[in-house]
Amino acid sequence: MDFNPLKMSCEPDWNPMWEERHCYCSPLRIYKQDYELLLGCFNKIYPVKDAFDGTLEPVFDVCFCNWIGKRDWYRLIDEIERDLNSVSNGKRGLFTDFLAWVKRALKHTSVIIVEGNL
Repeated sequence: MDFNPLKMSCEPDWNPMWEERHCYCSPLRIYKQDYELLLGCFNKIYPVKDAFDGTLEPVFDVCFCNWIGKRDWYRLIDEIERDLNSVSNGKRGLFTDFLAWVKRALKHTSVIIVEGNL
């Protein structure tokens, strides 16, 4: 699963190209074993509004792009932080590193696209 901060634009009727979805900040790739730990957290915040076109997305799509806006990222951060003390040390490290990456990325963008490829 790839996490790509979107390079934002103020142009009217902007339709971000692939390059704008894959060039801003450091992308994050999480492999299946660790992704499965995060999936339950994502499921807690859905349904969400697609951050690009505003359509209601009922479930997290593990096979395609999920355009997640800043407000929903903060909801996810809250969910993870709420449960952080009750997870094992090994999992806590993954969640802590993930949260740090998301918080850094949100300083540069208001949309992070999560691309599933399962």
